[in-house]
Amino acid sequence: MKLKNRDGSVLAFVLVILSVFTIFAMSALHITLTNTKQVTLQQNSIQAYYFAYSGAEIAYAALLKSDNNGKSILDTFQDGNIDMGPDEIDIDGDGTDDVKVVVNYDSKKKSVLITSTGIDNSSDKSTTLKMSFNVDYPTVKLWE
Repeated sequence: MKLKNRDGSVLAFVLVILSVFTIFAMSALHITLTNTKQVTLQQNSIQAYYFAYSGAEIAYAALLKSDNNGKSILDTFQDGNIDMGPDEIDIDGDGTDDVKVVVNYDSKKKSVLITSTGIDNSSDKSTTLKMSFNVDYPTVKLWE
């Protein structure tokens, strides 16, 4: 008689174990998909950062590049506010990089401010970087 009362208990035990494994599998799948999404977003943010960094460095190099006479763009500026840009640069077709260069001269401080915004087109992530330097000491760059 005792055996007849336990006929359905194995089926119930198997269903409980199967339910527990299903919950664990679904949890693992959810965590994996969430981590993959987070890594992709981080990768897009880093890509936008490097677009912005590259744009600022390109603008910096263009300002300091000497022509055939040994003069750079910085050497040709007069006192006052000079606004160059914004200029759009396409890097490898993966995103765009907006570069805006603003040069401010005054009697106390000669400074150049380069504002660069990198945009990753695949995710619409954007990052803005600012680099400034004193015209008398152009190799000393300040990143904001």
